[in-house]
Amino acid sequence: MRRNNTFFIPNNNEYDILTGSRGLDMEEIRIMRHIQRHQNRKIKNNQRREREKIKRIANQIEREEKNQKTGCTQEAFQRIPEYRFDKENEVFQSSDVCECSVCMEPFEQGELVKKLKCSHVFHTECIQPWLL
Repeated sequence: MRRNNTFFIPNNNEYDILTGSRGLDMEEIRIMRHIQRHQNRKIKNNQRREREKIKRIANQIEREEKNQKTGCTQEAFQRIPEYRFDKENEVFQSSDVCECSVCMEPFEQGELVKKLKCSHVFHTECIQPWLL
């Protein structure tokens, strides 16, 4: 029973057949089986490591999604300065404030607006869902 250019490891019954034709000795068979077991273990370990790596990444993403905070606290939102819009007010004269960047509507006299430290101005009701 000859196998052309293929690597195979005979079991005990195949050994009896093979020793009659080519004559593999037991030491060669033992070494071949050892190599095959080692390769199989190596493949299984690599597969196991890959599965564990994927599980770790999935768990990390899940933890980050649970811990992810959006925006700011209610207290921090309350500390953002709020004004009644007035073009004559010095607070608004230093910047080219003409419309809310969220709703793109122009500010009207007397509307409640929040001005961030970066000098951006928004309608209070427009910016609240973004920050809380």
